[in-house]
Amino acid sequence: MDRREVAALGRTDCRYWRVHIINSQNSFFCLDQQLPATATTLFRECVAILHAADEQPYESYTPLLGICVAGTRLTLAISSSSDDCMRTSVGFCVHTSGSTGPPKTIFVPQECILPNASVLTERWQVSDRDVIFASSPPTFDPFVLDVLLALRNGATLLLVANELRLSPARLLPLLFPGVTIMQMTPSMFMRWSPETIAESVLVPQSTLRILALGGEPFPAFPIPVDTQTILFNIYGITEVSCWSMMEQMTSINVGAVSLGQPLDPSIVLELRSPVDGQRLEKPEETGSIVGELFIGSSTRKCQLSGEMLEGSNDGEPLFRATGDLVELTEDRRHVYRGRCCRTVKRLGCRVSLDELERCLSLHEDVLRCATCIVEQDTRLVLFFQSPSGEDAIERKLWSFLRSKLPPAMLPDELARIERFPLSAHGKICHQGLAKAYERRKQTMIEESTNPVDYFNRQLIAIGVLADIESKTNHLLEPQTAKRGKLSSFSDLGGNSFAALRLHMTLKSRYGVELPDLLSYLLDPTVSLSDAIRYVDATTRNSYPVIEPLSSSKDSLASEKITIACRYDLGKCIDARPSATCCASGTIVSVGSHSGVLLTIDAGTHEVFSRLQLPDRIECSVSFLPSNTGPDCLLSAVVGCYDGYLYCFDPLAGTILWKYNATGMIKSTPLVLRSSCTTIIVGSYGTARNLHCLMQDGTVCWTRQIGTKPILAAPVAVNAASVFVATLDGTLALLDALDGSIRWEKRISTNVPVFSSPGYAEDLDAILVCGVDGTLSVHDVINGKELATYKLAGSVFSSMSFRIESSGKMVIFVGCYDKHVYCLGYDRDKVILRWKLALQSQIYATPLIIGDRLLVCTTVGCVNLIRLGGPSDGDDPYQIIAQHQMEGEVFATPLAIGETVYVGCRDNFLYKFNIGS
Repeated sequence: MDRREVAALGRTDCRYWRVHIINSQNSFFCLDQQLPATATTLFRECVAILHAADEQPYESYTPLLGICVAGTRLTLAISSSSDDCMRTSVGFCVHTSGSTGPPKTIFVPQECILPNASVLTERWQVSDRDVIFASSPPTFDPFVLDVLLALRNGATLLLVANELRLSPARLLPLLFPGVTIMQMTPSMFMRWSPETIAESVLVPQSTLRILALGGEPFPAFPIPVDTQTILFNIYGITEVSCWSMMEQMTSINVGAVSLGQPLDPSIVLELRSPVDGQRLEKPEETGSIVGELFIGSSTRKCQLSGEMLEGSNDGEPLFRATGDLVELTEDRRHVYRGRCCRTVKRLGCRVSLDELERCLSLHEDVLRCATCIVEQDTRLVLFFQSPSGEDAIERKLWSFLRSKLPPAMLPDELARIERFPLSAHGKICHQGLAKAYERRKQTMIEESTNPVDYFNRQLIAIGVLADIESKTNHLLEPQTAKRGKLSSFSDLGGNSFAALRLHMTLKSRYGVELPDLLSYLLDPTVSLSDAIRYVDATTRNSYPVIEPLSSSKDSLASEKITIACRYDLGKCIDARPSATCCASGTIVSVGSHSGVLLTIDAGTHEVFSRLQLPDRIECSVSFLPSNTGPDCLLSAVVGCYDGYLYCFDPLAGTILWKYNATGMIKSTPLVLRSSCTTIIVGSYGTARNLHCLMQDGTVCWTRQIGTKPILAAPVAVNAASVFVATLDGTLALLDALDGSIRWEKRISTNVPVFSSPGYAEDLDAILVCGVDGTLSVHDVINGKELATYKLAGSVFSSMSFRIESSGKMVIFVGCYDKHVYCLGYDRDKVILRWKLALQSQIYATPLIIGDRLLVCTTVGCVNLIRLGGPSDGDDPYQIIAQHQMEGEVFATPLAIGETVYVGCRDNFLYKFNIGS
């Protein structure tokens, strides 16, 4: 047998090279782009590595040759110690994702993969008329099988860029009509909605002949009765690459889908005890056998890294563990029952995560579900997808679970998710689910204004309360009554484990002592309302509860606020609009929670572009400077909930580049216009939460400031420094050039900072306001606290300020206590000049327009206030106009002369004219 050497393909497009390596009688190993270049232990058997020329050199490999293919510069590097390289008869190598155990490198011989290509060619009747879509990345062994099927039969192989492969909406029109054979993971397939599957993929006239779903349990979805597509459930493990069993599907029977029959005669199946590994042959009372499935073969023998296959050529089958719990039924069907290792111990009871998922998937409103153990909180979260538009779907599902499962098997939380995050191999990514939960938890923290509000939201999350009240002074009465009396915590589904977690969460979040809370929650004679009242009474002094929202629609007569036009963005708008001047005139750009990024002409009202981003937009757009001239390209940047910073052309509505900040971006990017334009943006990234980029997207530096995300916008200080504040109360001044920290401290009250800081250049002072209402002034040189002032409520609004002719600073800030505050700062103290009670809480930043102040309240009332001078005595302000919106307003407005733009939670961007 020929002795071959393994060549690794680095982080570059390796499609051209795979065929050439095979023709040269060598083997290939496609490296995962997410692996660090220093992780050479994974490919130390490789004699050579082919990688992009701009990548850092691989450890222990010496560059030998530079080449250019299709405009891409590549480097061929060889091992500095060829004796260590593996000489083998393998066809290719693959690095497993770890779904069947620890990740490992597997060497796959031709004798293992070629029978798959031969059998599937016959079963699927593959010919040169077929178009095969390679849905897997090159690092996944099904990709190799797709290539072999196409080469063996002269079929067309469809390859798409990774960003298209991962975008279901953009991918669909590229596939159909045209593709005839497609194998993919269920998670990849179920990114399309049931309606899309029925109307575009499995329609009677579809070109798709064969659909094989494998790598995960077969999904539950309705197969159209008139479809001509043949569906297969295909099963296998990389250790016996690639597929070992297959079943043709004729109908969907949830929970009882057979794995099918062995694909070729060499495959041998065994069920062994997950406890002692003994082979199971005796049926249980039900007539079936349940155990861990082992797959063996006398010819299909892969070699694992660091493994010596003794006696591998003796004709005896080599068995590999699948890690899957499988039932062999009386009629000799192998049915998947879950993972052997997916059992956790809770409340002294063992809980099968597979059984929990299987139970919820039986509900008619659930498309797919997946559990996630959040290690930091040891919390069991059950995520689900649902086509239902019902707001109370979680409550319905909680009732369903409680009717089917004992209390110890219930999850801690149910979380609805629009789309499951996928791994590189197209399977549900549990790390992605953990990140989704962290975002959900952080949003809950940000939106909770006091312990009672937070407590209510936690009760919603664990399925005890049906819905949430925004009026925190009206204590929630449970909707369910039992024998004519208010229900207790346990009556509504709570248990001791949930009660303990609630107590610990409140204490950790707010630092409050609630010694009797567990007694209130666990006593079946105490109503849940009493428990909520106890939390309210114990925390009221530290965190005041606000009165219910109210508003008046009466408009004052001295000036008017009139609507000029409005634009529908599909979902709530919480971002401040941004404006810039260009050759086309003044343009305004704003994003919404629908992911729509709208750019309009401020003069003509014309829509320049509507750009759809993958997730919500909550931060403002920041425009980048450009050279003047007819050919100059206008560009801007905006952050998105998907963790990317997008640079786009607002006039054309096209994305120029994007940068992965590894966490949600809610912070408005800061653009430093110096000799070399840089962009600084905060994120919810866990490893780095502050990022500095060049105008072309090149990374300058990244930093981790504090321990929590950055929500407040960074502030430029003298063009050479940047100031940031985090959600753990950390304040830091950094050098904008290299990100070095000049000084760093914690805000004195150790509370999160939601409000964007301000820099008063004339006073060399930085303004910061914590969520608890403590406003502080700091020396920009050393961070020394110069003065503080405590507002009467929580603060989510940012501050506006101006310097008077006397040199004193006037500060305006909105507060959760329904007042707008006017504060004065002079030397070492901040004093209250006046405060004005308005209709409701204030999240939007007060906007200074000449001698007027525009303040929007959460109930949607827009207030125009005339500001008096210091000599006006008892009348320093006067409301001169009001306008009542149709929805809530949390977004800060934008003023262009006498025109105001403001986003509303009724999904519209409004343009107002103000004046007499």
